[in-house]
Amino acid sequence: MWKWKQYSGRVYGLELKGDPTVPTTTWWNMLILRWLFWSDVTVLEIPQDVSFYRVGYIAQDREPMYFTTLLAGTRFAVRHGREDCRFFAVMEDGTELPLKIIQRLKKDELPPGFLLV
Repeated sequence: MWKWKQYSGRVYGLELKGDPTVPTTTWWNMLILRWLFWSDVTVLEIPQDVSFYRVGYIAQDREPMYFTTLLAGTRFAVRHGREDCRFFAVMEDGTELPLKIIQRLKKDELPPGFLLV
């Protein structure tokens, strides 16, 4: 099952600007915003020499969270809320990977089957 957990390692991440057209994120509206309003996404890329890794985010004033499923492939997309957020990728041993921004676009512009975390 795919889920997010608190990440205990040290990561810096790559800061991405939020979407000012989206309502402010709160604890009670996050799921609604994620599925109905967070339409901006950024496609990120990791180095090609990594076989498996995990991705995560650091929301403003919050602890880092990571996606528990191991990913393969070099590109994935992340959603944008209103607030700026840092995204990171780590290998299984916790080593942080550099991220490269490929492009920012609307969620419905992603190719079919593209990995959106």
